Amino acid sequence: MCFKKNKVWMAIDRKKRPVVKNGKVLIKYQLDQDYEYWILQKNIKPVDALHSEITAGQKRELNKKSLKHTETKLDSETGSTVGPDHKDAICIYTDGASSGNPGPSGIGVFLRFEDHEKEISKYIGTATNNVAELEAIRTGLSAVKNTDLPVRVFTDSSYAYGVLVNGWKARKNQEIIKSIKQMLSKFRDLKFFKVKGHAGSGVLPAVLAVVDDLRRQGKPVSGRDLLIALVIGYEVGYRSGLTMHATVADYHTSGAWTAVGAAAAVGRLLGLDDMQLCHALGIAEYH
Repeated sequence: MCFKKNKVWMAIDRKKRPVVKNGKVLIKYQLDQDYEYWILQKNIKPVDALHSEITAGQKRELNKKSLKHTETKLDSETGSTVGPDHKDAICIYTDGASSGNPGPSGIGVFLRFEDHEKEISKYIGTATNNVAELEAIRTGLSAVKNTDLPVRVFTDSSYAYGVLVNGWKARKNQEIIKSIKQMLSKFRDLKFFKVKGHAGSGVLPAVLAVVDDLRRQGKPVSGRDLLIALVIGYEVGYRSGLTMHATVADYHTSGAWTAVGAAAAVGRLLGLDDMQLCHALGIAEYH
């Protein structure tokens, strides 16, 4: 099912009928998330309904915009790149994760302003994945000294974006959410951007596998060439994902563009010519 152009999971009873209460149905954005939401049943649509909302003309127009302006600001629901809209702002890229949910957790934050960059990474103890995502945002905001400058925060957490921007009512993590909201009021120009998560997550394993195979063949790959392949893989993966989401309504997972990114990275390592690389990318993009 879909809700506001997002795929969701809807609770059903033993007879496979929607669980309805006061005209509302129970949904989750991810099966493994802690939070459930009651929404009006009339606002839930079959996934196929998404296709009818994008006409052929709209697809062509979106495709042109995506291919021509991938370096500029994109809609906050589909992702964002650092373009002209952000060049004079402090950009904060945040991520957090836990092993076990709850379990040992850590955060990573990357801040950039003009020619200045700062990286923050630390272990935060035992926490849930959602807490780690929120803590990464709080840590990033805390590192900003001049709150009069425009600030752009990028997160791949639907939960964090929901409770901080979309007004979701959180039943847990009230203390840290309150703390972050108090911080937000101190900034003159602050915007959040929801980006797609885990694009390119399969690129590194693919690159390492090929590097290991080449080593066994007596063709060692230098650290520089490995990093170049990774950068190409992630860049192509992200750009492919943004283009696919802008032109195909029902994209949800990152498998397709991860495969494209992996093909691009491996193609670089293997020295494929233009035709071979074209075939490799075509096989990888399976939609």
